[in-house]
Amino acid sequence: ENSAKVRSYLEERGITSESIKKNHIGYCPDGNMGSLMNFFQSNKVNKRGVLNSNLLFRKEDNGEWIDFFRNRITIAILDEQSNIVGFSGRSLNENSKSKYINSRDSDVFNKSAILYGLDRTSDNIKLKSQAIVVEGYFDCISGYDKGYQNLVAAMGTQISSDTFEKLRKLVTYDS
Repeated sequence: ENSAKVRSYLEERGITSESIKKNHIGYCPDGNMGSLMNFFQSNKVNKRGVLNSNLLFRKEDNGEWIDFFRNRITIAILDEQSNIVGFSGRSLNENSKSKYINSRDSDVFNKSAILYGLDRTSDNIKLKSQAIVVEGYFDCISGYDKGYQNLVAAMGTQISSDTFEKLRKLVTYDS
């Protein structure tokens, strides 16, 4: 039932199967409490890495592991060198308190310092001397797939002055 809902939502947003793979889009089912921790443990993933991943949290009352992005479509966030540094999760529940949640800030992920999509669009931004900032990840992904390859998306409701400066340096004026 949920997988059909996920596919339907992504199709409505213009996200193709190829784009799902290319952009590391996934889904974390609801009620899947701790399944990610079980996966990490069964594959002998370093516990410190797991705890620092911000993909799980532990309930204080009973110590149970909870998947942070449960019941959400997940989108990998890449830095300018195309390394996955965090995730964003889009709720499928329209009554959710937060439509989007992001990984918590860490040594490698700082929401205000990242423009989504910049890893693949910086060359085109330089070439066209133009950048288009769109509202969200799916706008950026579907626009890029339609040929608008100088799009980036803000990681939240505003762009920091440092991030704006990073973008401004890519746009040159030679007239």
